[in-house]
Amino acid sequence: MTAVDEEDTGQATTAVGSSPIEARITTAFPELTGQERRAATTILEHLDDLATYSSADLSELSGVSRPTLSRLYRRLGYGSFGELRDEARHAGGVPIGPSQGVEAHLAQETRNISHLGRLADGRLEAAVLSIMGAGDLVVIGYRNSYPVAMHLREQLAQLRPRTRLLPLPGQTVAEDMVGVGPGDTVVLVGLRRRTSGFDALLNLCVESRADIILIADNSALRYADLVTHLLPCSLDASGPFSSYAAAMSLVAMIANEASSIAGAQGERRVGLITEGYRQLDEIEHP
Repeated sequence: MTAVDEEDTGQATTAVGSSPIEARITTAFPELTGQERRAATTILEHLDDLATYSSADLSELSGVSRPTLSRLYRRLGYGSFGELRDEARHAGGVPIGPSQGVEAHLAQETRNISHLGRLADGRLEAAVLSIMGAGDLVVIGYRNSYPVAMHLREQLAQLRPRTRLLPLPGQTVAEDMVGVGPGDTVVLVGLRRRTSGFDALLNLCVESRADIILIADNSALRYADLVTHLLPCSLDASGPFSSYAAAMSLVAMIANEASSIAGAQGERRVGLITEGYRQLDEIEHP
């Protein structure tokens, strides 16, 4: 449903914390066949431990034939799986140990956030128009995606009614998805590493015929054709742990764009919420 563009992690340079394999896949992805996309997605999902696999292992993991994998390696610019694996071994998985330093960290964060500027091509505006025009707005996130989803819901709930976060603590989502349909919007936060039920959840959202906005990193490229809007953000880091600064920055971009669309009606809602804070003494006074 949405065009695949070069995602925000895609760079040809091998800067600290970025993967040249990921950059090559991102660039080539729109031209890959369905089977090649499936294999490429498997590679993205296993970048951290790719150096431990053989081509036969990758074939089994992805369910793609070895001849198809060989074609994919060549399309990515590698003569063989051995070349790809050697690059993964050289550039992949940063071992737990001494930090690479504050400068390396800040440089990577700057790259991640600057790549969000690509969404100024109309993708951000289109997604936010769907958010603000929806009857019901449902924001969903699991595991490491949950804090991002929760923060997004909290910002948007100040600007529009009928804005829900799923799953509720200790609860399932099936009962809350009943009734979601055309005219509604589901924002699905799907940052790596996603739960095993993510595909089923996405299929349920597709079947609802609601607009679907997917906030995700490059490892979710295979879902691009299933969603209405794909908003990519990078989790690259200079160390072994992913960074969610760009994801949270994207939340701020969405909320600020939504605020401009909400206009006077949004201001009135924010005013009512602020008055509620005062009456309940829930927020510290300046």
